[in-house]
Amino acid sequence: MCNHNLEETLQLAITEYNARQQQFQELQQELLVRTGSIQTLQKLIAEHQEGWKSH
Repeated sequence: MCNHNLEETLQLAITEYNARQQQFQELQQELLVRTGSIQTLQKLIAEHQEGWKSH
């Protein structure tokens, strides 16, 4: 009986781990997208500032 509970607990832990792993990968992907957006904005700001300097 005790062994069955252990197996069940282990199975739940693995399921939760997989779900969190999935969540982590989604967050990592979102971070990449946001970092890309920030870099694009920084580039635009730099270009804009260069434009102001030349006027």
